[in-house]
Amino acid sequence: MDEAERNMLKNEHGLCNTSKYKIRFSFDWQCPPFWAYDDITAQKFDYFIAPEELPLSKKLIEEAYALTTWHDTALNWDYPPDPSPWRQNECDQFNAAVIDFFKRAEAELINEFELIFAQQLKQEDPDLDNYLKDQKNFKRKKQVSIKDPPNSFLSIFRSEMKKQFIK
Repeated sequence: MDEAERNMLKNEHGLCNTSKYKIRFSFDWQCPPFWAYDDITAQKFDYFIAPEELPLSKKLIEEAYALTTWHDTALNWDYPPDPSPWRQNECDQFNAAVIDFFKRAEAELINEFELIFAQQLKQEDPDLDNYLKDQKNFKRKKQVSIKDPPNSFLSIFRSEMKKQFIK
C-alpha cells in the first residue's frame, strides 16, 4: 500500500488524529482478530472491529478472513468440549501464520493504532489420541491445562511478547 492510498484510507475512516487506538489481537470463533482494547477504541469502532474498518491493505483484510476460517477448524463443532482435531504440526503452522500476520498488520497500523498480541497460541490437546480411539465413549478424566515446555518456541515467544508490551 503506497502513502497516497494509506492517507486516503485514513481520511475515509476518520483516523487522522494523533492519539493511538488500542486493539487487542486475538482470534475468536467465527471472528477476525481485532477487538477494542479500551473504551476510547470501543467508542470509535464498537467492541469487535471488522478488518475493513481499519486502514489495512486489501491483501491483509482477505488474509484476516482466511485465518479466521482456518482458526475455526480447530474447534470440534459437534461437541466443543472434546479435543481439537488439530495435531501439533497444524498448530505450529497456524501459530507461525498468525505471528507473521500480526507483524504485517502491526506495520500497516503502527501510525494510528497500538496492536496488542493476545492470541493464545495453539497446542495439540493431550487427550486427542484417546478421543480418536473411542469418540463415542470419550470422557476427560480431569481438566486439561496446557503448559509450554521450558525453552519451547511457545514459551520463548510468549516471554518475548510480554517484554515487548511491558516496556
